[in-house]
Amino acid sequence: MKNLIKFLAVLLLFVGYTSCDELDELTEVDFDATVTDIIYVDAINGGVDVPINNSRSIKLADAGGSVQDYINNIESVTFNSLTYQVINFMGDAAGTMTVDILADGVIMATHTGVTVSSEVGTIHEITDTATLNAIASDLKNGNSVIFEIDGTATSDEGGMDFDIQVSLDVTVVADAL
Repeated sequence: MKNLIKFLAVLLLFVGYTSCDELDELTEVDFDATVTDIIYVDAINGGVDVPINNSRSIKLADAGGSVQDYINNIESVTFNSLTYQVINFMGDAAGTMTVDILADGVIMATHTGVTVSSEVGTIHEITDTATLNAIASDLKNGNSVIFEIDGTATSDEGGMDFDIQVSLDVTVVADAL
């Protein structure tokens, strides 16, 4: 009889514990969110190795919509993709850049001697799991992530202007209660 009571007590604890997990899952809401922002790289005057150091601070709250409704109850953030591309190019078609693309000081990509005008519209995707996990953790905790372009540009014919568009596509799990 004592063994039966112990067994029932253990069974009751097990059922109660798993039920709480299932109940917690029922109160969660999942949704996709996209945050897109632009790092402006303007007025690079003609010359060799003109310094570029521009940045942009991005928060998950910038996505608006459902994110705003659950911003204080986010349980996890998972990346579907993190991409960037050169947009809005004007100026010297032969202008080049040698730059690092960084997130919170960590180099995500390096471009060496790239002709900027040929990069317009080419979408580059970041796939490094450690980088994506670190960014997701910052976003989950409500922190901003600073995306930066750092390096030099060379332009012979009157300079150039361009922008780097950064897009974060994430799945967010938040507690609805």
